[in-house]
Amino acid sequence: LHATLQTQVRGDAAKRVQNCGWSVVNNLIGWTGMTLHGAPAIATAFAVCNLTVQHNEIGNLSYTGVSLGWGWLYPTVLFAKHTSTHLSYNNHIGYNNIYKHNSLFNDGGGIYTTSVMPNTTIAFNWIHAREYHTCAFQRHGVGVGGGVYHDEGSGFITTHHNVLEQETVGNCKLCGWVFVESRLCCSAPIVVTDCFSDTHQVVNRAIGNVTITNNQYFEPGKPSPAARMVIEQSGLRSNQKTPLHAVLRQYCGYCGWPKLE
Repeated sequence: LHATLQTQVRGDAAKRVQNCGWSVVNNLIGWTGMTLHGAPAIATAFAVCNLTVQHNEIGNLSYTGVSLGWGWLYPTVLFAKHTSTHLSYNNHIGYNNIYKHNSLFNDGGGIYTTSVMPNTTIAFNWIHAREYHTCAFQRHGVGVGGGVYHDEGSGFITTHHNVLEQETVGNCKLCGWVFVESRLCCSAPIVVTDCFSDTHQVVNRAIGNVTITNNQYFEPGKPSPAARMVIEQSGLRSNQKTPLHAVLRQYCGYCGWPKLE
């Protein structure tokens, strides 16, 4: 992990503190949220820029895999693309293998975003095997979320070349391989393109400025060659897998935890 903390003065000379330059790469992360069930495996606040989250294996999660952004944030500069008007920008989530998320808590996803963050991408991730989020179904009879979940205020984000499998569960009509929620204010642009999914179920509850196009669907369990290439490139880098990863896979069942699959 590496980062720099920047204090910047912009516009009206108000100080804005940002966490910039974080890299979270080649980690094996599992069984998060064992005590605090609402804890994502990886989470950021709203003042994050130049973040890279790549080649991680993230699985068996009580809630969301990667949570990016904080607050709905509808400022007057909502539609300004210049990064000087925003605290979050240039964040990139890619080549991660994320699975068995939302086993306990609802209203989340494999990758979740909220707030405006120009020049942000979610690409080449393999997100699969969403859990049944039993708490939500038992108490409310309904679930909400998606493999990729762009929540209120998300904007200037491009989601492309992800593979999403087994992301709709049970009779969850508000679960989709992609879920977009922005009904309180006109959303800033979101583009979802060139992704691969084993279901046609998309949930788009945004007022506008959302483009979902050129995505491909495949029969469950039979990803296309292009989708298979994304799957094979996701997760831990093969040339950087250490004996520790093998040990964690074999023995993470101590203290009664199930083994990482």
